[in-house]
Amino acid sequence: MSDRILELEETAINAFPALQTELYRGWILRFSDGYTHRGNCVNPLYPLMGDMEEALSYCEERYFSLGLNCTYKLTPGSLPELECLLSQRGYDRKNSAVVMTASLSTPVEDPAGVTIAERVSSVWLGGFLALKGVDKPAEARAARAMIGNISLPVYCASIRRGGKPAGCALGVLERGRVGLFDLYVDPELRRQGLGGALCRAVMNAGFRDGAGGAYLQVAVGNEGAQRLYESLGFTPCYEYWYRVRRCPGQLVEEKDPQWAK
Repeated sequence: MSDRILELEETAINAFPALQTELYRGWILRFSDGYTHRGNCVNPLYPLMGDMEEALSYCEERYFSLGLNCTYKLTPGSLPELECLLSQRGYDRKNSAVVMTASLSTPVEDPAGVTIAERVSSVWLGGFLALKGVDKPAEARAARAMIGNISLPVYCASIRRGGKPAGCALGVLERGRVGLFDLYVDPELRRQGLGGALCRAVMNAGFRDGAGGAYLQVAVGNEGAQRLYESLGFTPCYEYWYRVRRCPGQLVEEKDPQWAK
């Protein structure tokens, strides 16, 4: 795995802390009550110390015992042997995304109407949950806990229209880069420049605090979002995807977890 991919994967993990994290022979196992793929997956970032078949069986047992699908997040730097074994064991490839990066050399004019807070408030969280459409109590609890557990500097961006949340975004600063996450705009207010304004506000906030670059994740095939990010100076860096094996006895596929947001 290249140093750049490794660093971006590490910062993304730190920016989105799982409710529980375990280390297994160099692999990172994340558990978050089923909320999002990225919060409930194995991240094989480092060389495995031991037998791979044994490791795969162990991970399946851990996730299945909690009623969770066993999910792996893979990148171009992952071992080809691992991808092959997962395919042989019945893991489906799902939810590919592109990591995009941008250089921050000069600030742009702060967009009008965007509020930036450097802490996670109950008001911002409430708007985020409403805009994302999180309506299940268990999912809402997990989301609140995970975002509330971020220990790095954060930028909670929001736009309100008519006294209601119209859009939100979250920035997390680490190692001279600001990561953009959880960009949501009210469907009735899209194509009005709100998404771009939220992104620019977060990028400006990170730049003022010393960030020289920014990164984000966007779903493969989401051409509208990719065009927006390209207009802000982002270019593709690498792709990642998930390999998922359904938990035995799970009758219904879990709700699309907005894994790339």
